[in-house]
Amino acid sequence: MNNKFKIILWMILSALPALSYAQVKNIVTGEYSAVSKIITEKETLYPSDKILLVFDIDNTLLTSGTRIGGDIWYQWQTDKLPLKPDDSQKVPCLYENTISMLYELSPMQLTEPQLPTMLKQWQQKHTAFALTSRAPDTLFPTLRELKRNGIDFSSSALRKKEDTLPPFEKGKLKRSW
Repeated sequence: MNNKFKIILWMILSALPALSYAQVKNIVTGEYSAVSKIITEKETLYPSDKILLVFDIDNTLLTSGTRIGGDIWYQWQTDKLPLKPDDSQKVPCLYENTISMLYELSPMQLTEPQLPTMLKQWQQKHTAFALTSRAPDTLFPTLRELKRNGIDFSSSALRKKEDTLPPFEKGKLKRSW
């Protein structure tokens, strides 16, 4: 390796840490009015097409309409709460069957009633999408509950630049191009 190449490589590698410092701020809130305020602040600093909005589905957009299958129940079943269930209180096959079945059978509700309206307003200006840690076999119950609650990410879905349609159209998986 010649010296010129080593120097250039060293300069590039030295610059990487400086490039990785982004403005990061953790804000804990239980209300979307705080999120809306932050988005409005960012709109004064950045062009709208440079603002990316990412939402988690569970307990952020939608929450369980029943106690069983909700966040506290899930944490209790996985021993993440101080009060530990004994074996007779645990549901067997939690990850394989029970959670998927609960998503299929249990209606979900919005965490805040004004969310669909807020999301539509944000989607008119920004790219927005939702993430979930749910298993692939819960896709259709998840889409059903988003749609039933008035949430539609198809207008702001991520796609290749040359694509004209998102892979999901009106809540249905697009099977052919």
